[in-house]
Amino acid sequence: MREQYGASKAVIRALLNIVQASRAGDHELVSPLEAPRCLLNARISRSRRFATQALALDRLRALARAAGATLNDVVLALSAASLRIYLLEQGALPAAPLVAMVPVAIRAKDELGGGNAVGAILATLATDVADPAERLARIAASTARAKAQLQGMSKAAILQYSALLTAPSMLQVIPGAAGHLRPPFNIVISNVPGPDRPLVLPRRAPRGLVPDVDPDPRPGAQHHLHQLRRPGVLRLHRLPRYRSPPATPRGVYCGEALSELEHAVLHA
Repeated sequence: MREQYGASKAVIRALLNIVQASRAGDHELVSPLEAPRCLLNARISRSRRFATQALALDRLRALARAAGATLNDVVLALSAASLRIYLLEQGALPAAPLVAMVPVAIRAKDELGGGNAVGAILATLATDVADPAERLARIAASTARAKAQLQGMSKAAILQYSALLTAPSMLQVIPGAAGHLRPPFNIVISNVPGPDRPLVLPRRAPRGLVPDVDPDPRPGAQHHLHQLRRPGVLRLHRLPRYRSPPATPRGVYCGEALSELEHAVLHA
């Protein structure tokens, strides 16, 4: 009972922080339903599209060091730039920044034996910002604020907070509600650690690994961008699902986004 009370108290305090930030116009700490309506959140069908691109980890780590950000922040910035390019080509970039739901691993205060608790945060992708370096800085500030919400929480509190943060997405499964409510987030961006050594099948080595997830009818949850890390390489996989697919995008756009970000951060 004492543990449940302590967890609920921590969750309420974190939710109050979000409310206060929203009232103050502080968009670093993203609140549920702050995400804009976007064609990424169209109703889904059985159709799927896979796009993938491999990037050298050394280049990404160099960017993270130079910008004072994390590797995941850099990947979020590349994802944001890719989505910005794609939506501009479609003439459908929202005026408000896109919001990503990002699963994160946080060391819970009651995990004495090691290990992490898996939670969820909402982070801005700053797609309303044209400058790549400024976009990365805003993303890094947003993820830092969101992760700070989870620091010091117990495992139970992290799970409760994450569930409440993403709870508005459940409204989208009500018959007739889909497409009429703002999505709680526009995209899910996850980080999946791959094998730490090359895999070899009989007589040949696999060229790559492609993650897949079960379809989720909730707007925001049906569009995924996964990071899959392998030795020296980070591969991005984009898994959109549409009812009426727009024009096929060129890969995941991350190659040109990476060059653009390197020029803005390393050669400024």
